[in-house]
Amino acid sequence: DEFVQPIIPEESSRIAALRTGKLEWYAIVPPAQWSVLDRNPDIMSKKAVAAIGQVVAPQFNKEPFNDLNVRRALMIGTDIAAFNRTLGVDIDMPIDFHPAYPGDPSVYTPIDELPAELQELYKYDPVKAKKMLADAGYPDGFKMEVIFENPPGDQARASLLAAQWAKIGVEVEVKVLDNTNYVGFRYDKNFPDALQTVVETPGAVFLLQRTAYTGATLNPGNYSSAEIDAKIDKIVSTVDNDLMNALTKDA
Repeated sequence: DEFVQPIIPEESSRIAALRTGKLEWYAIVPPAQWSVLDRNPDIMSKKAVAAIGQVVAPQFNKEPFNDLNVRRALMIGTDIAAFNRTLGVDIDMPIDFHPAYPGDPSVYTPIDELPAELQELYKYDPVKAKKMLADAGYPDGFKMEVIFENPPGDQARASLLAAQWAKIGVEVEVKVLDNTNYVGFRYDKNFPDALQTVVETPGAVFLLQRTAYTGATLNPGNYSSAEIDAKIDKIVSTVDNDLMNALTKDA
């Protein structure tokens, strides 16, 4: 037996191969194709909330993004649920998938059980966000560039982000790049202001180590915290699984 995973760059060609039986398995099918494929009696499908999503990573070591209150304002000024709706699917998707996936109760804490200062981050409030920016020293807001890749859907999300942040005084210049140039910024970590990127949640321990640790490969915004690094060091040095989960949940 063998497993062959062909490289088919074009989405339309991948869908055609699936419909005609040349392709026997296709993970993460674009939502726009669901209704068409569901009408094919020869195709079996399973829909579920995937442990993957998109985030905007700012340059944490650069003004104004090195100010925690500015970052909090940007998140409070973001209607995360509106981004979920752009997919046009009838699945109730979470707005808090990172770094702990809601499907993993061993490390996930529901929003309504979080401390008040964390719950606040998930309540869309552009008026509060704008005032927070003013209190942080940016009464007139500021301009920033956000780099996006160019797959289908990303440009729509880029426009939505720019529209939402305009309400809090942040003028977003959207820069859409091809994959080659995008990946260069993604791993060189030298983009000017912020980068849209995809994060998966295969496990909270793995994700913390790879995205929140100083200098980590998947830490594009150069986030650094000695306190968080120390917590991650303690987590990854633990061999007891229950203790590891407890430490991760606490972190």
